[in-house]
Formats: sequence, structure tokens, C-alpha cells
Amino acid sequence: MSQAIREDTGEPFHSEERAELVRDALVRETGLRFRVVAVEGGYIVEQYSQGAAEMPTGTAASGGTADTHPETVVLRPAVRGHIGLVMQVLMGLLGLATAPVITDQAAALPEPLGPAAGSWSLDSPPLGPINGVEAAIATAASGVALISLLRLLIAVYYYRFELGRHVVTVHEGIVARSVRHMYYRNARIPTLKQNLAERLLGVGTVTLSSAGGGDTGEIDLATIRHPARVKDEIQRRIEQAVG
Repeated sequence: MSQAIREDTGEPFHSEERAELVRDALVRETGLRFRVVAVEGGYIVEQYSQGAAEMPTGTAASGGTADTHPETVVLRPAVRGHIGLVMQVLMGLLGLATAPVITDQAAALPEPLGPAAGSWSLDSPPLGPINGVEAAIATAASGVALISLLRLLIAVYYYRFELGRHVVTVHEGIVARSVRHMYYRNARIPTLKQNLAERLLGVGTVTLSSAGGGDTGEIDLATIRHPARVKDEIQRRIEQAVG
């Protein structure tokens, strides 16, 4: 068993929620499994032993008692929730693949367009002479595909949502990041927002608003998969938190 993790002062964490936040951060950073243990004066965080780490989820580390505490669930926006960007990437790739065919069709047009398209050439040192029409189509198609792919990656990886034991956490940003929290005990009943297209794609947005108690504003878990299941899970955790 590794050394127990405590406050910087060496004292146990005074609240279980504080210990849970530290545990969740350690899990994210190390990929290992940690647990919160109640001790005299508060709570500590310790790493599971090899035997305990291999036990099925829902089983306590000792004694075989079922663990009713929910595990941390990590969510991201779904790729299929950004179908417009996906189509733009595919259209760009299609334009790049069909550039030679389009060039041949342009060269077959009546005068003066056809001969001009067929005779227009550019000198590219790495590739040698290339048809100017084909080069223009390939450049435009590549630009569309790359820009759309970059926008898609940002849309998916800009947000990360975590359903912790006591709190919902939203991580925003890629280079510079910000973090927002909302505790279940301060949250209202979650709502699900879906339009027709999102229903067909199996995505939606679950909104969690504050009921006071220190947390303010709203948290949107946007374009996530299985939104109805996520909404039900959040509702279950809220009911557990308020007793």
C-alpha cells in the first residue's frame, strides 16, 4: 500500500468531498485507482493495492460489501453531434480524390474553356509540371478538409464533463483550461434538450441548473451520447445527495 495522501499540513482532509476531488484528480493524472478512507479526524486518499484494483466495480476493498457510491464518469461531446463538420471533412476529401476527374471534364469543354483548362500548367519543383485546374481544386479541397477537421477536433476536445461522486465538473479549453463545479446537493432536476436531428443521431444536451447553496449558473453537457441515460444518472445522484 502506498503512503496515504493528506492535506499539505499532514492532517487528514476535513471533508469527504475535498478528499473525493483529490482522488479524482489523481485518477486523471496517473491512470491508477485511488479510494477515500475515513480515519480519525477526517479522510485520507490512498492507492488501491493490486488485489483491490482488480476487484469488480461495486465491491468494497475488503469484506465483500457492495459499494453503493457511484464511480466517476467521464464524457465528451460526440463526434456525430457535429455532423455538419463531419460532412465538410468528407466533402473536402472527396474533392481532393476527384480533382483529376474534374480536370479531365473541364478540358473536354467547348472552346475557349476546354483548351484553356487543359493547357494551363504550373511548375512545382517537387512534382514537376502539374495542371493548374487540378492544383487549384486539390488546394481548395485540402483547405476545406483540414480546416473542418481542426474545427471538429476543437468541438470534441474543448470540453470534458465528469460526473463525480458529489459534484459535476466541466473542464473547458485545450491549452488554457478553466474548471467549473456544481455539487449535486445544490442542483435542480436536470433537463434534456434534443431537436429532431439530435434524436436521430442519438445525442443531446443535458442542462443542470443551480438551486443555490453556493453554486450559481447552469452547466450544459452539450451534444453527448445517450443523453437520456446521463440525465437519469445525474438525477439518481442528486436524489442520493439530498437524501
